[in-house]
Amino acid sequence: MDFNTAEKQFEGGGDFECIPEDTVVTMVMMVRPGGAGPNGWLKQGKPSASSNGGWQYMDCEFVIEGGDFDKRKVWQNMMWENIGPADQAKADKTANITKATVRAMLESARNIMPGDESPAAQAARQINDFDDFNGLTFRAKLKIEKSNDPQYKDKNQIKSIVTPDMAEYGGAVAPTPMPQSDSVTHIGQAADAVVAQVATAQAANNVPAWAK
Repeated sequence: MDFNTAEKQFEGGGDFECIPEDTVVTMVMMVRPGGAGPNGWLKQGKPSASSNGGWQYMDCEFVIEGGDFDKRKVWQNMMWENIGPADQAKADKTANITKATVRAMLESARNIMPGDESPAAQAARQINDFDDFNGLTFRAKLKIEKSNDPQYKDKNQIKSIVTPDMAEYGGAVAPTPMPQSDSVTHIGQAADAVVAQVATAQAANNVPAWAK
């Protein structure tokens, strides 16, 4: 077996080069549990100048699905709760950014317009547990985060979530069905409506290229 004709390690680019800024991709989410927070799904950060007790955060892995960057991965921490913050206003702002991002992820995955406040839309923005994020598929625009440490390379991060009201979304989508459990019975018919929307969209084959 002769490997002299194979490309040199970095010649083909591979996973070592960042995906270009503002590239829109479809991503599948996974949360890596760390033993902290509800049911152990969060990780516990260390105390710092801005957090007396440290942040609890989601350790997320996002796998790109389809396109030129199929199976490439993006890793990103999503701050969830500051334990004993030194600066409450700053902590609240950071937590609100995470919540807004999660809302947009659910809207992208479940084909919900951001301005839709119907019972079905409100039901679609709810989850039972952090485990519901595993397998969530949505569209996102990427950015390149520059490294301040010469030992580490620049890396891709999520710049924004692409929701159904944006041109990059690609049209109507058969939404990701909501997990069903006893803990969502209080939304009753609203949850049933979301499931019905999924079946209708699938029956009509109303699925854009990125979702196929």
